[in-house]
Amino acid sequence: MNIYTPILAFLIPAFAPSICAQETKATPAKQFALPAGEIKVMDLIDQCAAYLDVNILTTASDCVSVQPIRLHKAITTDASGCEEVLTSLLSRSGFALTVVDEKHGLLEVLQVNGPRNQEILMRSQQKSVESILARPNLVVPVTTVLTLKHIHAGAAHNSMRVFFARSSGSPTSLHVATSGSTSTLIIDGMQNEVARAIRMIQRSDVKAELDEQTKSLRSRLSDFAKRIKSLEQKLK
Repeated sequence: MNIYTPILAFLIPAFAPSICAQETKATPAKQFALPAGEIKVMDLIDQCAAYLDVNILTTASDCVSVQPIRLHKAITTDASGCEEVLTSLLSRSGFALTVVDEKHGLLEVLQVNGPRNQEILMRSQQKSVESILARPNLVVPVTTVLTLKHIHAGAAHNSMRVFFARSSGSPTSLHVATSGSTSTLIIDGMQNEVARAIRMIQRSDVKAELDEQTKSLRSRLSDFAKRIKSLEQKLK
């Protein structure tokens, strides 16, 4: 049995529309700004936490040996952009932003290769496909269910193996699993990678066109069926 099958039981409730805890609060009127130059990871986290009006837990010892981030140009953006910049820069430095308590705006930064890295995907937020595609640059752990229209879930899963196997072994690796249904896939990982996987699957989820030989065969079978029906009516 696929280890991701039990996840489906937890995905039945409606997906939460929020992306991060910040979205439950009023959007700051003032734009977020990072000046050009070097900034330490802890300082970046503190500035973003203050702007987004959330608590972001950190372990100081995790950041001691992390090199400062150097920006050649200043960044000015809104609340959504602040989240995207924060999560992208944290990911570059080997960290992941996770949600501890969304209701109370409590987040935590964890090392991707640290002793608590298994908690990253354990804190994965359940989101709809639409909300993930709306913010493809956000780097936070998410889980979603993708409904297929034409292709078989098993075939889609097998074709995706070559892509999500590239980063296997990492706690933030992309995972794609079947749910037991022939038309749904469970996908989890970091939102930017999940968005990329969704787009790839959706582009391939098209109705197969019949070749000329198959079309001819179907036409002949349809013709035979009509003749048989006609003969049956005459016999009656």
